[in-house]
Amino acid sequence: MEDSQDKTPTTTYEEPISDVRKAASKASRNYLKKNALRIALGLIIWTFIAFAISPYINEDIIPAFFIGPFLILLLLYYQVYTDTLSRFWKEFAAKKAWSYVEAGDPKKEEALMFEHGQENTISNIVSGSIDNRPLRIFSYSFRIRRSRGADSAYKYTVFGIKFSGHFPHLYLNYHHDNFNQTIGERISLPLEFEKRFSLFAPKEYEMEAHQIFSPSLLSYLLDNNLQYDLELVNGELLIFVNRFMNNPKELEEELDRAYKLAQKLAPTLDDFRFQEIGNYPTSL
Repeated sequence: MEDSQDKTPTTTYEEPISDVRKAASKASRNYLKKNALRIALGLIIWTFIAFAISPYINEDIIPAFFIGPFLILLLLYYQVYTDTLSRFWKEFAAKKAWSYVEAGDPKKEEALMFEHGQENTISNIVSGSIDNRPLRIFSYSFRIRRSRGADSAYKYTVFGIKFSGHFPHLYLNYHHDNFNQTIGERISLPLEFEKRFSLFAPKEYEMEAHQIFSPSLLSYLLDNNLQYDLELVNGELLIFVNRFMNNPKELEEELDRAYKLAQKLAPTLDDFRFQEIGNYPTSL
């Protein structure tokens, strides 16, 4: 959990957000209408200055003066979208009577998914409980820089659900999402699951990995079309959904799916106790 102080939102909005993109677009349009005269005057002054100084500057940077206003408008929309997204999560937290924190620190997380790439960001953290089981939901993104071609950006909604058992660090990789990784020892799976999943565990903990990620559980994931990467670490199941959530219905549905998966695992993970093997590490 993040060390930042929790803040339970109390603000009530007249129009709850039903879709972040639509709400951000509406807010942007309202801002432009409200400030149309000021914006038009700014564009005229900017263009006049650009023409006035163009004979005296390097011709390679002249286009920047003319596209500058459009970049400013783009940044304005990005800020409005970010504020709208934050408001969406605050409304969700308030509805659940859960707490909300604006940002977290990926470096304080123990899961290996938080160690990849650059510009790692955790935001909009909602924490609460269902049936007295602690959980948290947050957005996570990172970027991988490529030596050739465009950078790759990855965005997840993460559900973290706690259990009372003690189990080794395990990772189940779903093959058909945007990001795949190989960590620790790869554990063999029945042939019907090998095309969809890769299972990783610390060396010598193959038996524990098979106990938790049993054929029954893997069948449950496939039968319910749960396209998740799963990581078990420090008593918590982290469910990585490969997209940001943008509306309450989608978020509620995904929370329901994630919690049903947790209930499926609960009889195993709440009572799980394993013996550490010699000096072998229990973390990936």
